Amino acid sequence: MALSNPPLDSQHTKGRFTNKVSIITGGASGIGRATVLRFVNDGAAVAVFDINEAAGKQLQDELTAAGHNVKFYKVDVAHKEQCVEGVKKVAEEHEGKIHFLVNNAGVAVQCKGVDYSKEDWDKVLGINVIGYSNMVQACYPFMTKAEAWDCSVVNISSIQAHRAQPATSGWTYHASKGAVTAMTKCMALDLSANGIRVNSISPGYIWTELAQSFLGERKNCEPTVAKLQMSQRFGEPAEIAAAIAFLCSKDASYITGTELAVDGGYLALGPEALGE
Repeated sequence: MALSNPPLDSQHTKGRFTNKVSIITGGASGIGRATVLRFVNDGAAVAVFDINEAAGKQLQDELTAAGHNVKFYKVDVAHKEQCVEGVKKVAEEHEGKIHFLVNNAGVAVQCKGVDYSKEDWDKVLGINVIGYSNMVQACYPFMTKAEAWDCSVVNISSIQAHRAQPATSGWTYHASKGAVTAMTKCMALDLSANGIRVNSISPGYIWTELAQSFLGERKNCEPTVAKLQMSQRFGEPAEIAAAIAFLCSKDASYITGTELAVDGGYLALGPEALGE
């Protein structure tokens, strides 16, 4: 039975992030863009870090025209100096405080079999793992200036941290997301001394530009994907954004060092999947 997507209730939280400052990496598209939209809906001032200058500036222009506090910064998170400089600029515009960091920027490389190169590893780990570390290290001094337990980091991991999948991005991406899941726990421990919570989210099959680049047309792969999770459909970026907002909110004040699977039941399903 095909199930329709549930409506998302985004109005009940409108304004809960008023006077809060958020940095969202990879914010110009996909899950990152949906998170920007969710956070401005909830009242936050948002800094969008991305390497896609055209998309980032377009998003900035659209949202500022609608009355939201959004600014784009061209930052490659693999380069620590760019992270430090970008974060410093954001903090200078917001009384030296940063409340939320969403580490979402990511990259994958396609490779058949075992032919991964050092360049493949350097590219994926540089952004998906080292980039996350760079951003936390850059934001940390400004998060400590905010009220204790008023700050939160959310790292985007993946179901691929837990399951091998054929015909996907393979060793490099899976390894990077496994590292994110483990690194999140260490970050949560180290930052807890200053009242900063750190959690990760493992999205399932979410329909984004990146997913399309690997899977092709949605209508062609949707029947197969539907059998792999209890929800029987692709997830939407807005559904991940809602979970990110929850983890940053005071509703999640007792949650840290935790991984939240937002996967439509993918990881809970056995090898039989949904069958015929």
